[in-house]
Amino acid sequence: MERQGGTVVGLILIAAGVIFLIGQLANFDVGRYGWPLFVIVPGVLLLVAGIAAGRGPSAALVIPGTIVTTVGLVLLYQNATDDWESWAYAWALVGPTASGVGVALMGALQGSPTQIRRGLNTAGVGFAMFLGFAAFFEGVLHISGRDFGPVASVGFPLVLVVLGVLLLVGRLRPA
Repeated sequence: MERQGGTVVGLILIAAGVIFLIGQLANFDVGRYGWPLFVIVPGVLLLVAGIAAGRGPSAALVIPGTIVTTVGLVLLYQNATDDWESWAYAWALVGPTASGVGVALMGALQGSPTQIRRGLNTAGVGFAMFLGFAAFFEGVLHISGRDFGPVASVGFPLVLVVLGVLLLVGRLRPA
């Protein structure tokens, strides 16, 4: 286990060095534009370590790997678009959605259909929360100040209606 930790840290250091080197050679300000990579790369390395562990106990690394990678991807989007307000609803992609994907992936690695199903259910709920909160914060409150045109005036309210219908239909199904 200690050897795997050293391998992961070594890979992180190599990746950071390569990113800095490419930034220097391409005259690219890694600190200004690429800083989310310092979150994404460790997340991807955790994913790789968990996948490489297969059925072993270290397979659980895929859960924090999906969470950390998703945080980095959200930050990359926000940094590129200056849409920091989106965190009001993007957190739902990190918490329930990414952790659910991680649980499902771990279930796949360990051959557990129950775990896969639970993870996918959690991810689905998280993604529905993301859509619902995005519809509310952007379509109703307009927190970003961006004009989404017909998407905001019709699409976002429709997302809320569809999510509500799905919730009600899901409750009507026999258990």
